[in-house]
Amino acid sequence: MIKPVATILTFIWLFPGCGQTEENNERHSKSPQESKSTQTREPVNAIETQETERERNDGISVGLVLDDHAVVHSDSSKQAAVIDTLTFLEDVYVYGEYTEEQTRNFSFDNGGWAKIESGWMRTSDLAVAHDFYYIITPGDTLYERPDFNTNVVVVGESNYPYKIRTRRNIEGQTWVGLVRFRTKGWLPVDRFEPQLEDVYRSLIQHYFGFGPDFYRRPEKNYQQALKVARKMEQIVTPSKTVYITWHDGVSESNAGALSSYLTSTAYRKLERFQEAIGSLRKIIDLYGDRKLWDDKAGPQAAPEIAGIYAQNLQDIEHALTWYHRIIQKYPGEAISGFEWNDWVDLRAAEQIVDILQDQPQQLYEESVQIISESPDSTVKLVGHRGRIKSLGERGRYDQMIDSVFAVLKENPTNKRVFFKSTVDFSVGIASAAFLILEKKLQFERIKSVSRRLQREFGDYPVGAFAALRPAIVADRTDESIAEVKRLYQEAQALSEEFLFWDNVSRERYYPKMAAKRLLELVQAEENKQKSKITEQGAELKLGWEDKYPVLTSLAPGTEVEVLYPATFPVSSPANPRVIKVKLENGTIGWVDAERLELYKDTNKPQHHQKGRRAAPRRRMQKSKP
Repeated sequence: MIKPVATILTFIWLFPGCGQTEENNERHSKSPQESKSTQTREPVNAIETQETERERNDGISVGLVLDDHAVVHSDSSKQAAVIDTLTFLEDVYVYGEYTEEQTRNFSFDNGGWAKIESGWMRTSDLAVAHDFYYIITPGDTLYERPDFNTNVVVVGESNYPYKIRTRRNIEGQTWVGLVRFRTKGWLPVDRFEPQLEDVYRSLIQHYFGFGPDFYRRPEKNYQQALKVARKMEQIVTPSKTVYITWHDGVSESNAGALSSYLTSTAYRKLERFQEAIGSLRKIIDLYGDRKLWDDKAGPQAAPEIAGIYAQNLQDIEHALTWYHRIIQKYPGEAISGFEWNDWVDLRAAEQIVDILQDQPQQLYEESVQIISESPDSTVKLVGHRGRIKSLGERGRYDQMIDSVFAVLKENPTNKRVFFKSTVDFSVGIASAAFLILEKKLQFERIKSVSRRLQREFGDYPVGAFAALRPAIVADRTDESIAEVKRLYQEAQALSEEFLFWDNVSRERYYPKMAAKRLLELVQAEENKQKSKITEQGAELKLGWEDKYPVLTSLAPGTEVEVLYPATFPVSSPANPRVIKVKLENGTIGWVDAERLELYKDTNKPQHHQKGRRAAPRRRMQKSKP
């Protein structure tokens, strides 16, 4: 018998038209082979006529009926007689799908026709799993052709998925044709039988975001998905290992954990949150140490429960309880992603700090608990960050600054590699303090703290960060070009070689960042020009973002000297592009670019002296590490 195969999600065709009736459980306990009709018929169009009987029997696609009382026609035409009726989730073998253009015949609104054993069905009534994968193991041998006397292509690789292209029955031997990248071969097997649980698993995963109908009728999809999930729980053995192929990699999942997870997802999408929590708790209780995708099921289910309490039920106290439980129960448990790795205890600590950012007293208490309950130094730093933020929000600046240096003395550098990004969590301690001081307009304290950090931690990334941050703050507030240039010049020596991501300010710091900005400021000085405020008038703000206060109102026609646009131009309606300007009395601030005649009705500033548009710097990437 062929070993467990997994259905790749991307190539499942799922069409709208799903019915809402309950499934008939008795009719779905049989395999696809047992569900075939014994009825035969003659070919009805040119496409079918070209097929040989052997090619028809080689079909390996399995379909699940998506509507109760789905009908089977004798032909792919409007006038065809109805020869059979199928029920929801009944499984059938599919020997081909044809669009309206291919058949040149009548087609329903949602696609074409599918040819099954007993006749023809609308593709809108079927979810068809076309592609299956065979997991190559050391005991397998692939031949060049379906013949034992041909050359050997592959001998026994472990855990590699090969796509099944077709199968052949030759002199009583069943062969399956496999392909992986450019490697092709034929494998002898005892018999071919697609695993029905893989079809159900693929179907329900498809409901969760891969099909066109998902975007049009999600409520209906999740109602159906819940039925499929329940059906899957009936037909799979909870301890069974299910192989899942993602591109050309293989993940192993426990079937019981997988079906419970899919059920919980359907419940959550249907806003049946307590039932979703019940399914997730079942995963933790029964399958916590088993695999779900690439990692343990328990550490993946627990954050889902906390998220439901926090986001869906707005029950912050229960959410905090679960986040603390994750920190205590799953220290150092990693979760693998496509472009990053993460740790559930670290993410739980960050969620606590984020949830309580506007409640400084409770934030302080919860942060102290994080520090006491976690054995991990990085998670402790997140707790310290929350405590520092709490002190700053309450105006206890000296106590906050003392805490920053005490923590950094113990942890001058603390790095985690998130696959594509490296985050220095010690930098996050300093960043949290700088952001508070910037928010409270404590600019002199920023410079003072920066100088002290450079003296004590100049050999670490936090020292380079401390040199750069005052220059960036000055660049984005009301400092003159001369002062901004001076601060960048001071930062150059310390910041030349460091590359790191600050996950507090959500900004990336890279080598020669200061030198690059200095060059841009020199060019801006060369291109300084005069402009006027438009007839709508304008507000002159202290900084480049909405959070900064208004310095004064500018009347229409007010002359200003244009210095330079925002460091990282903002284009959203809520935060339009802004320009740094200088008034005749020497006051410097920021105005909306559309309120300047020079920039009105244009997306980019015009440099009249050079007769071309300036190329503003691109916004700094703010992706998740």
